[in-house]
Amino acid sequence: MDEHKDHDIVSAAAERTERQRELGLRRQTIQQRVQDTEKDMKLLQQEEEALNGSADKAVEDSEEIFTELIRLLEKRPSTEAARRHRGSQPVSTQLGTLRT
Repeated sequence: MDEHKDHDIVSAAAERTERQRELGLRRQTIQQRVQDTEKDMKLLQQEEEALNGSADKAVEDSEEIFTELIRLLEKRPSTEAARRHRGSQPVSTQLGTLRT
């Protein structure tokens, strides 16, 4: 710094150097924030993929359960009819059916 009548004068070169240093620090800060944001985005994408995979698995499991439930419900009336039919048969006929 140069002195000029009781106050300091900063040369253009010194001012430029200081501004470049400040800009460099700002650039580093911004680059770090960008990297942190990219890292966060990547983690969110991974979590989204995991969540979608879990949701797909839950849908598949639900479909299997509902398919089995429908099959059992469709089978039930024939089981009920068979019970009613067996109830109307004489006991000797029922025993013969069970032995075979």
